[in-house]
Amino acid sequence: HKSSRRNEQKPNKTMLQLPDIAVKLLLCLPSRLLGALDYAFVLLNRLVPSPKFFSNGYGEDFQMGQERYEKSLKELANGSYKFTLTEEMIDWGTKTLKAGVSIQVARFQSPLMDALPKESMYSKFLLVEPLKKDKEASKTNNGKPKVYVLMLPATGEMGASVRLNMAKTLAIEHGYSSVILTAPYYGERKPKNQTLFFLSSVRDILIQAQGIIEESAAVAVFLLKQSPNNTVLFTGFSFGAAMSSIACSFALKAGMDGSRLGAALYVGCASPCVLSDGVLEDGIAWEALRRRRGGQEPTASNESPKTTRKVLFDELYKTQLENIKPPKGNDAAIVQGNSMEHDHFIKVKYAREFEQQVQATSQQDYQVEWLPGGHVFAALARPLLHKKLIVDTCSKIRMIE
Repeated sequence: HKSSRRNEQKPNKTMLQLPDIAVKLLLCLPSRLLGALDYAFVLLNRLVPSPKFFSNGYGEDFQMGQERYEKSLKELANGSYKFTLTEEMIDWGTKTLKAGVSIQVARFQSPLMDALPKESMYSKFLLVEPLKKDKEASKTNNGKPKVYVLMLPATGEMGASVRLNMAKTLAIEHGYSSVILTAPYYGERKPKNQTLFFLSSVRDILIQAQGIIEESAAVAVFLLKQSPNNTVLFTGFSFGAAMSSIACSFALKAGMDGSRLGAALYVGCASPCVLSDGVLEDGIAWEALRRRRGGQEPTASNESPKTTRKVLFDELYKTQLENIKPPKGNDAAIVQGNSMEHDHFIKVKYAREFEQQVQATSQQDYQVEWLPGGHVFAALARPLLHKKLIVDTCSKIRMIE
């Protein structure tokens, strides 16, 4: 048999490869076309001038921002970090009952109050819960787990409309409650001298990231302490997914029960460093970063653009998931995610890096599904795809329980 195989005419590799390549190209063509919407976004930004991120460089008190983050990491590492949020510390607004759900605004003092501008000192969230009849309500206290979905904002997500619509659907169709958080520097927490969501300095984005991490982790711990039947799922899109993964690990590192925690990470990355290497890099005030570093002007006048970019990348990279690894044996119950095949906001290498780092926070293999298209398409399809990811992840947490 061996000899007969040797004597058989070898197939032409080119003849086999060409159809395979053509099939692959055809299969990925729709994804590439959807991914091209990312470049349409860039073109629109260039045609319509808009403000830039970091117009004030790194910020006058940039060093303090770094030290505040390092302080929290040290406290986590030595076990001295404490979650202190209690019912008495939350200022609950009046409930609004509408179309099968109740909506309630709440505020509490941010753990980063000392580092935030006065407009951002108090954290704000919306609690969206399903309205239930008396008989149904009594069942939730009879051993049935109650799911809270903590929705963190994406970059530029000043309001809550998209998340609120998802929360209403989750409440009515699945009985889930949702907590929609407003990030520092966004919405009513925006400083008066800030234009829209364009943060003025690198220090601001580092404090914003740390703020949403610690605030959401505090809310998660508060909800878990309310009842042994409560389960919390962190979720977010893009920057919100990155911060969700870190916040979940933050809570685990501080000793919370991982069997009641999960994360649904919709098109995320490991850190905010993608701002400096992708479509969004056009929205950065590079010259300001070169001239105003750490409050000193000027830096080297001959500094190359490559060096300026690397310095920013390195600073943003410090706020990343691998810095907050939970202790072994206290992993999240389930972590699932989506990434986009042709994303030009979050390049594939950063999505892969995220995938590797998230793996360390889950008892099971991190389950990530790669979807066709890019970041803009992910945003447009978010009400459908993000909601599906949340429901799938919540259902698996319930199966584990």
